[in-house]
Amino acid sequence: MTANEIFKVMLENPILTTKYGLTEEQLSQMSLSIPTEYEIIEAIKLVVIGIENETPETTVNSQIRSLFKI
Repeated sequence: MTANEIFKVMLENPILTTKYGLTEEQLSQMSLSIPTEYEIIEAIKLVVIGIENETPETTVNSQIRSLFKI
């Protein structure tokens, strides 16, 4: 699977519509290359891109912590 395919599969999780209030239309228009205003989506992107680029887990973790200002 490509990174885009993995990203799209992850966007199928119903928690994104129930907990985060995203619509199916919003989710269908998202891609790895287009920034969004949703931190949860940006975190998913960091993980997918990190896997694709074989980025160390500690680096991805730091990026996510920075995103959420933890």
